[in-house]
Amino acid sequence: SRFDGSGLTTATQRGGRFVGARSLALGVREAVRAVRGSDRALVYLYWGDIDQTGHLHGLDSPKWGAVLEEADAQLRRLAEQLPPHTSLTITADHGMVEVPFADRIDLARDAELDAGVRAITHEPRAPHVYTHPGAAPEVLATWRARLADQAVVLSREQAIDEGWFGPVAPRNVERIGDLVVAMGERGAIEDSRTSKPILLQLLGLHGSVTQDEIAVPLLHHPATAQ
Repeated sequence: SRFDGSGLTTATQRGGRFVGARSLALGVREAVRAVRGSDRALVYLYWGDIDQTGHLHGLDSPKWGAVLEEADAQLRRLAEQLPPHTSLTITADHGMVEVPFADRIDLARDAELDAGVRAITHEPRAPHVYTHPGAAPEVLATWRARLADQAVVLSREQAIDEGWFGPVAPRNVERIGDLVVAMGERGAIEDSRTSKPILLQLLGLHGSVTQDEIAVPLLHHPATAQ
Protein backbone atom coordinates (compact mmCIF):
# COMPACT_ATOMS: atom_id res chain seq x y z
CA SER A 1 0.00 0.00 0.00
CA ARG A 2 2.93 2.34 0.51
CA PHE A 3 3.27 2.63 -3.28
CA ASP A 4 -0.22 4.09 -3.64
CA GLY A 5 0.14 7.67 -4.87
CA SER A 6 3.93 7.50 -5.26
CA GLY A 7 5.55 9.46 -8.08
CA LEU A 8 6.37 6.33 -10.07
CA THR A 9 2.89 4.85 -9.60
CA THR A 10 1.29 8.10 -10.69
CA ALA A 11 3.61 8.46 -13.70
CA THR A 12 3.12 4.93 -15.03
CA GLN A 13 -0.37 3.89 -13.92
CA ARG A 14 -2.51 6.98 -13.58
CA GLY A 15 -6.13 6.23 -14.27
CA GLY A 16 -5.94 2.74 -12.84
CA ARG A 17 -7.40 1.47 -9.58
CA PHE A 18 -4.74 0.72 -6.96
CA VAL A 19 -5.11 -2.27 -4.63
CA GLY A 20 -2.56 -2.92 -1.89
CA ALA A 21 -1.59 -6.44 -0.76
CA ARG A 22 0.60 -7.58 2.14
CA SER A 23 1.67 -10.83 0.51
CA LEU A 24 2.09 -12.21 -2.98
CA ALA A 25 -0.70 -14.69 -2.32
CA LEU A 26 -3.07 -11.80 -1.60
CA GLY A 27 -1.79 -9.97 -4.65
CA VAL A 28 -2.55 -13.01 -6.80
CA ARG A 29 -6.05 -13.21 -5.32
CA GLU A 30 -6.73 -9.55 -6.12
CA ALA A 31 -5.32 -9.88 -9.65
CA VAL A 32 -7.56 -12.86 -10.39
CA ARG A 33 -10.54 -11.03 -8.93
CA ALA A 34 -9.87 -8.00 -11.12
CA VAL A 35 -9.57 -10.08 -14.28
CA ARG A 36 -12.70 -12.11 -13.56
CA GLY A 37 -14.66 -8.98 -12.73
CA SER A 38 -14.28 -7.42 -16.16
CA ASP A 39 -14.82 -8.44 -19.77
CA ARG A 40 -11.64 -6.58 -20.68
CA ALA A 41 -8.96 -5.57 -18.20
CA LEU A 42 -5.26 -4.83 -18.00
CA VAL A 43 -3.94 -5.85 -14.59
CA TYR A 44 -0.42 -5.14 -13.31
CA LEU A 45 0.77 -7.18 -10.31
CA TYR A 46 4.02 -6.07 -8.67
CA TRP A 47 5.98 -7.92 -5.99
CA GLY A 48 9.42 -6.80 -4.83
CA ASP A 49 10.59 -9.46 -2.35
CA ILE A 50 12.93 -11.24 -4.81
CA ASP A 51 14.69 -7.95 -5.54
CA GLN A 52 14.84 -6.86 -1.90
CA THR A 53 16.14 -10.21 -0.69
CA GLY A 54 18.80 -10.32 -3.41
CA HIS A 55 20.00 -6.88 -2.37
CA LEU A 56 20.16 -7.70 1.32
CA HIS A 57 21.32 -11.32 1.35
CA GLY A 58 22.77 -12.06 -2.09
CA LEU A 59 21.73 -14.36 -4.89
CA ASP A 60 23.32 -17.48 -3.42
CA SER A 61 21.61 -17.17 -0.05
CA PRO A 62 18.96 -19.61 1.20
CA LYS A 63 16.64 -16.68 1.79
CA TRP A 64 16.78 -15.64 -1.86
CA GLY A 65 16.10 -19.20 -2.96
CA ALA A 66 13.11 -19.37 -0.62
CA VAL A 67 11.45 -16.20 -1.94
CA LEU A 68 12.10 -17.34 -5.50
CA GLU A 69 10.36 -20.66 -4.81
CA GLU A 70 7.46 -18.86 -3.17
CA ALA A 71 7.08 -16.54 -6.18
CA ASP A 72 7.20 -19.54 -8.52
CA ALA A 73 4.44 -21.30 -6.58
CA GLN A 74 2.21 -18.22 -6.40
CA LEU A 75 2.62 -17.42 -10.09
CA ARG A 76 1.66 -21.00 -10.91
CA ARG A 77 -1.51 -20.42 -8.87
CA LEU A 78 -2.12 -17.25 -10.85
CA ALA A 79 -1.75 -19.03 -14.19
CA GLU A 80 -4.10 -21.81 -13.09
CA GLN A 81 -6.82 -19.48 -11.82
CA LEU A 82 -7.00 -17.03 -14.71
CA PRO A 83 -10.11 -17.39 -16.89
CA PRO A 84 -9.93 -18.49 -20.54
CA HIS A 85 -8.77 -15.93 -23.13
CA THR A 86 -6.44 -14.35 -20.54
CA SER A 87 -2.81 -13.65 -21.46
CA LEU A 88 -0.21 -13.72 -18.70
CA THR A 89 3.27 -12.17 -19.04
CA ILE A 90 5.85 -12.39 -16.23
CA THR A 91 8.96 -10.21 -16.30
CA ALA A 92 11.36 -8.14 -14.19
CA ASP A 93 13.08 -4.80 -14.64
CA HIS A 94 16.71 -5.85 -14.22
CA GLY A 95 19.11 -8.58 -13.16
CA MET A 96 21.57 -8.46 -10.28
CA VAL A 97 25.14 -9.35 -9.31
CA GLU A 98 26.81 -9.91 -5.96
CA VAL A 99 29.64 -7.49 -5.24
CA PRO A 100 31.85 -8.47 -2.27
CA PHE A 101 32.50 -5.55 0.04
CA ALA A 102 36.24 -6.04 -0.44
CA ASP A 103 35.82 -5.24 -4.15
CA ARG A 104 34.29 -1.80 -3.55
CA ILE A 105 35.94 1.60 -3.63
CA ASP A 106 34.85 4.17 -1.05
CA LEU A 107 35.68 7.72 -2.16
CA ALA A 108 35.81 8.74 1.50
CA ARG A 109 38.95 6.59 1.80
CA ASP A 110 40.42 7.08 -1.67
CA ALA A 111 41.99 10.52 -1.98
CA GLU A 112 43.15 9.94 -5.55
CA LEU A 113 39.72 9.21 -6.99
CA ASP A 114 38.04 11.74 -4.71
CA ALA A 115 40.19 14.64 -5.90
CA GLY A 116 38.13 17.14 -7.85
CA VAL A 117 34.88 15.29 -7.23
CA ARG A 118 31.93 17.29 -5.95
CA ALA A 119 29.42 14.43 -5.66
CA ILE A 120 28.41 11.07 -7.09
CA THR A 121 25.04 9.47 -7.53
CA HIS A 122 24.44 6.44 -5.34
CA GLU A 123 24.11 3.68 -7.91
CA PRO A 124 27.42 1.96 -7.05
CA ARG A 125 27.56 -0.09 -10.23
CA ALA A 126 26.98 2.92 -12.49
CA PRO A 127 27.67 6.20 -10.72
CA HIS A 128 27.45 9.62 -12.31
CA VAL A 129 30.38 11.75 -11.15
CA TYR A 130 29.96 15.50 -10.74
CA THR A 131 33.18 17.49 -10.54
CA HIS A 132 34.18 20.87 -9.22
CA PRO A 133 34.30 23.62 -11.89
CA GLY A 134 37.18 23.07 -14.30
CA ALA A 135 38.20 19.71 -12.80
CA ALA A 136 36.38 17.39 -15.21
CA PRO A 137 39.30 16.69 -17.62
CA GLU A 138 41.70 15.79 -14.83
CA VAL A 139 39.14 13.69 -12.96
CA LEU A 140 38.30 11.87 -16.19
CA ALA A 141 41.97 11.05 -16.81
CA THR A 142 42.47 9.84 -13.23
CA TRP A 143 39.38 7.64 -13.18
CA ARG A 144 40.19 6.12 -16.57
CA ALA A 145 43.72 5.29 -15.47
CA ARG A 146 42.64 3.76 -12.15
CA LEU A 147 39.65 1.83 -13.50
CA ALA A 148 41.06 0.84 -16.88
CA ASP A 149 40.49 -2.88 -16.30
CA GLN A 150 37.37 -2.51 -14.14
CA ALA A 151 35.01 -0.06 -15.81
CA VAL A 152 34.04 2.04 -18.80
CA VAL A 153 34.48 5.72 -17.97
CA LEU A 154 32.99 8.28 -20.35
CA SER A 155 32.68 12.03 -20.32
CA ARG A 156 29.16 13.45 -20.39
CA GLU A 157 29.61 14.42 -24.02
CA GLN A 158 30.81 10.95 -25.01
CA ALA A 159 27.91 9.26 -23.23
CA ILE A 160 25.42 11.50 -25.02
CA ASP A 161 27.13 11.06 -28.41
CA GLU A 162 27.15 7.27 -28.01
CA GLY A 163 23.44 7.24 -27.23
CA TRP A 164 23.60 5.96 -23.67
CA PHE A 165 20.56 8.05 -22.73
CA GLY A 166 18.81 8.25 -26.08
CA PRO A 167 17.80 11.74 -27.23
CA VAL A 168 18.69 14.22 -24.48
CA ALA A 169 16.74 17.46 -24.21
CA PRO A 170 18.99 20.50 -23.67
CA ARG A 171 17.40 21.21 -20.30
CA ASN A 172 18.47 17.75 -19.08
CA VAL A 173 22.11 17.75 -20.23
CA GLU A 174 23.56 18.98 -16.94
CA ARG A 175 21.66 16.35 -14.97
CA ILE A 176 24.03 13.81 -16.48
CA GLY A 177 27.32 13.52 -14.59
CA ASP A 178 30.50 15.13 -15.86
CA LEU A 179 31.64 11.50 -15.92
CA VAL A 180 29.47 8.44 -16.48
CA VAL A 181 30.86 5.16 -15.14
CA ALA A 182 29.76 1.59 -15.92
CA MET A 183 31.48 -1.07 -13.83
CA GLY A 184 32.54 -4.37 -15.42
CA GLU A 185 32.18 -7.85 -13.95
CA ARG A 186 33.46 -6.76 -10.55
CA GLY A 187 33.49 -3.75 -8.28
CA ALA A 188 31.44 -0.76 -7.20
CA ILE A 189 32.03 2.90 -6.33
CA GLU A 190 30.56 4.32 -3.12
CA ASP A 191 30.85 7.37 -0.91
CA SER A 192 30.18 6.54 2.74
CA ARG A 193 30.08 10.25 3.64
CA THR A 194 26.84 10.87 1.77
CA SER A 195 25.24 7.47 1.12
CA LYS A 196 22.42 6.18 3.29
CA PRO A 197 23.89 3.52 5.63
CA ILE A 198 21.47 0.85 4.37
CA LEU A 199 22.79 1.25 0.81
CA LEU A 200 26.32 0.50 1.99
CA GLN A 201 25.11 -2.83 3.39
CA LEU A 202 23.58 -4.19 0.18
CA LEU A 203 25.33 -7.29 -1.14
CA GLY A 204 23.39 -7.59 -4.40
CA LEU A 205 23.73 -4.65 -6.79
CA HIS A 206 22.72 -3.73 -10.33
CA GLY A 207 22.73 -0.80 -12.72
CA SER A 208 25.69 -1.49 -15.00
CA VAL A 209 25.71 -3.12 -18.43
CA THR A 210 26.94 -6.68 -17.77
CA GLN A 211 24.75 -9.45 -19.12
CA ASP A 212 23.72 -10.55 -15.62
CA GLU A 213 22.37 -7.07 -14.93
CA ILE A 214 20.63 -6.25 -18.19
CA ALA A 215 19.20 -9.68 -19.03
CA VAL A 216 15.70 -10.09 -17.61
CA PRO A 217 13.22 -12.98 -17.71
CA LEU A 218 10.20 -12.78 -19.99
CA LEU A 219 7.74 -15.65 -19.56
CA HIS A 220 4.54 -15.62 -21.60
CA HIS A 221 1.56 -17.85 -20.88
CA PRO A 222 -0.67 -17.36 -23.93
CA ALA A 223 -4.39 -16.95 -23.89
CA THR A 224 -6.33 -20.19 -23.99
CA ALA A 225 -9.43 -20.68 -26.09
CA GLN A 226 -12.53 -22.71 -25.37
